Amino acid sequence: MKILLNIVHFQNKKSHFLNELIDEYNNFDFKVDIFIHTNKKPINNLHLDLYNNGKVTIKRHYLIPKFLLYRNKNYYLTWTPRKLIKKNIEKYNIFIYSEDDILIPKKAFKY
Repeated sequence: MKILLNIVHFQNKKSHFLNELIDEYNNFDFKVDIFIHTNKKPINNLHLDLYNNGKVTIKRHYLIPKFLLYRNKNYYLTWTPRKLIKKNIEKYNIFIYSEDDILIPKKAFKY
């Protein structure tokens, strides 16, 4: 069984929990490919060296030109995983949308 995990990460000055999330998904019994959708690149203090339960891909999205006339344009970052999910619908069994502060423990996923 393969899982496609999409994590939306809006970078600002706050600290993030991406390392803790990635550590937890590294312990899953299934292969978990992680896509981090972000508004900036690179992501500071991100440790991907220890992840061996799939691959981690960071996708940078340029929101300002696309949503120039929209208010609160950064909220549109949450829409970005849709095309990726549609493109990979045949390759994965489970699709997860998450944000950078939502942890799904292995025990909860099994339940």
